[in-house]
Amino acid sequence: MPNMAPSSQTGSPTPADVLRWVAESAPHLWFPGQWAASAGVPRDALDDPLWALRQAGLVQVGDWVDGVGQGFKLTPDGERATGDPDPIPVAPPPPPHPRVDEPADDPLFAPHSEYAAGEGARRSLLDPRPAVVTPFLLVVNVGWYLYGGVIALLGFRAVSDYLRGTNHPVISPILLRLGAVGGPQLLAGEWWRLLTSCFVHVGLFHLLGNMITLALLGTVAEGVWGRWRFAVIYVLSGLAGSVTAMAIQPQTGADQVVLVGGASGGLWGLLTAVTAWLLKNLRYLPPDTGPEWARKLTVVAAMNLLVSFAPGVSLAAHVGGALGGVLVALCLARIRGDRRETAAAAAGLGLVCVAFAALLAVAMLRSDDWKDLREQHDRKAEAVKSITPPPADAGRGQP
Repeated sequence: MPNMAPSSQTGSPTPADVLRWVAESAPHLWFPGQWAASAGVPRDALDDPLWALRQAGLVQVGDWVDGVGQGFKLTPDGERATGDPDPIPVAPPPPPHPRVDEPADDPLFAPHSEYAAGEGARRSLLDPRPAVVTPFLLVVNVGWYLYGGVIALLGFRAVSDYLRGTNHPVISPILLRLGAVGGPQLLAGEWWRLLTSCFVHVGLFHLLGNMITLALLGTVAEGVWGRWRFAVIYVLSGLAGSVTAMAIQPQTGADQVVLVGGASGGLWGLLTAVTAWLLKNLRYLPPDTGPEWARKLTVVAAMNLLVSFAPGVSLAAHVGGALGGVLVALCLARIRGDRRETAAAAAGLGLVCVAFAALLAVAMLRSDDWKDLREQHDRKAEAVKSITPPPADAGRGQP
């Protein structure tokens, strides 16, 4: 039976103890959580020794096993160190960080040790909590599309056109009733459409493609970023996509107004946010995990990039959503319980929102497309005003 007693007089495990326990588990992995439960040792007592051993290159991360946690094994240097009679040349443990109150289910909480940071990162990717926000978004998007089908059936008798996403003169009024955004609507002050358009889809295939991507990518993004951060990234990325699309192309070369709708901006934001998380936490993950997820994200990005160049698809919305997602993620990563860091993150989010708002404002004032669209809007307004009959009591004094 392995010797589980710590060698130090204080009873706290030392790096030498942990190295010995990892060696005794060979050729199997050593699981700190499982070992602590069987030995009656506080799990946190193993954090600093493990951190020191990893810094010294004597222990490396193995596989993650559901229900057990992260496994560890010896490196070649660690195997040699177990037979060395001299003291193990490990780095001193890091100074403890101040503990702050933070929800225990937040994977981005700044832990008190380097190992705990890695444990949180591995758990959030390899053993995440059940997704809640992602299924909610799926239900909202699908439900809103079905509501559009009811409008197409009862109000326009154009269900087939609505499902195919074709015959724009017929479906454009339906899309506008659902919340799609276009230049004339923004000129009329309907700014809320920049958000509602993120839940409007043009055709069944458009909906299915986005919902499949949301189901696959959303569960990962929600796991690594946490629920409320995931929701913020999705919403602000979607807004960034709508704003960018309207700023760059409010109408086509044929002077036809562009209607923007779809979840693609938010999905591209999730893609870049997950990529940013992986780059930041790659050093904590098992050796094969980083390359595996890099391949998966590359495939998703390549597929969505091809779609971005398809006819009728707004490349600008995709670019804006991707940029918005990574900027929002970088700001949210700083919210870790410290008031100054939280204030800096909030200020960063404010600057991101102001930057995209400024992009749209400058485009509406300076771009030729927006100038032409404004002139068309003003002419239509004057035409409507000229044919509107005056009130019956026009010109009469008030009683």
